[in-house]
Amino acid sequence: MKTIKTILQTLSLAVSLFFVVSCDDNDEKLITPSNQLLEGTWSYEAAEIEFTVNGQDIIDYLIEVFELSDAQAAQIASMLKEDSFEFTNATWKFNRDNTFTAVQEDETTIGTWSLSDDKKKLTLTSDGETDIVDVLVLTTSKLQIFMSIEDQIDIDEDGINETIMIDAKLKLKK
Repeated sequence: MKTIKTILQTLSLAVSLFFVVSCDDNDEKLITPSNQLLEGTWSYEAAEIEFTVNGQDIIDYLIEVFELSDAQAAQIASMLKEDSFEFTNATWKFNRDNTFTAVQEDETTIGTWSLSDDKKKLTLTSDGETDIVDVLVLTTSKLQIFMSIEDQIDIDEDGINETIMIDAKLKLKK
């Protein structure tokens, strides 16, 4: 179980880099300038997360390497997804001066943001780290982003690091 705890902690830390999201709505019209679209307070709506280990689906990896049953592997994968996104009551406020404040439970993150001219990349900088995410949808009330995170960790404690890939599509609403 120590290995599973390590997986959960590592993935939770990596996924906490995400900051913004929402869903597709073709009926909403975009306004200009594009920075005004992002300004305001956004709340978490949903997330779609996929995990792979060395290019293999997390469930298949757990079954093969740890000889778990399908049910056990699915339960661990479910726990990873649930622990990765504990943003149910989180909010993100994007200010006109290109600063942002993200509040999740008792943790507040303050940083700066910029949106590319084509509205396809959102750059978030806080605590000396910069993350660039793909903007899939941006309207006056919906934001959907996609981010991939890659990490190296020795999950099976064999002395060789496995490559963990987390792909997440996050949804926020205004």
